[in-house]
Amino acid sequence: MPIIDGQNLNSDNIDVNAVRGPISVWDEYPEECGFTGWLFWEREKQKHLVRQIKEEIIALSSLSEDTIVGKDLTAKTKIEQLRSQIEPWMKHGADNW
Repeated sequence: MPIIDGQNLNSDNIDVNAVRGPISVWDEYPEECGFTGWLFWEREKQKHLVRQIKEEIIALSSLSEDTIVGKDLTAKTKIEQLRSQIEPWMKHGADNW
């Protein structure tokens, strides 16, 4: 059986917090960890998607609210749909991306 710091892994005395992963995907990792680079690229992908949606919102906001932009969608309803897609990212600072 593998042993960590002199303790058996099957022991009832294992610190549960040491076994769990990070609470959030935005947590910090050591510099030498390769996961840090991957996490950076994943954050940048999400930021890029949010920026694209914001650009589309800006383009649609230049149109009249009554303009039809898709299948039975006015510019106003399309903007509302796009803003709802960005909403989950607001708590991570998407306002400033």
